[in-house]
Amino acid sequence: MNRLPEPRPAHAELAPYDLVRHALEARIEIAKERLFADLDEAQKQLRQVASTTARGLARRAVRAALIGGAVMLGLVAALVLRRQQKRLRIVWK
Repeated sequence: MNRLPEPRPAHAELAPYDLVRHALEARIEIAKERLFADLDEAQKQLRQVASTTARGLARRAVRAALIGGAVMLGLVAALVLRRQQKRLRIVWK
């Protein structure tokens, strides 16, 4: 819907330019930019630490699986050999 424009007051004055307020707003904007830059840097560092930790955990898991497999293989081999030694072989001639 189209609306009729609201009439402006006849003698609207501009707000006076406040140097202190302008300087404060500029400082706030600079602080925001620094804050966002610091947050971006912290996020990058956190991602790097997370990826390094994940790689380290993956290596440890693979190493543990290999060592566990080798231990299990050794136990099975020891049980098989022990079982074969317990059997008495009697040969009738």
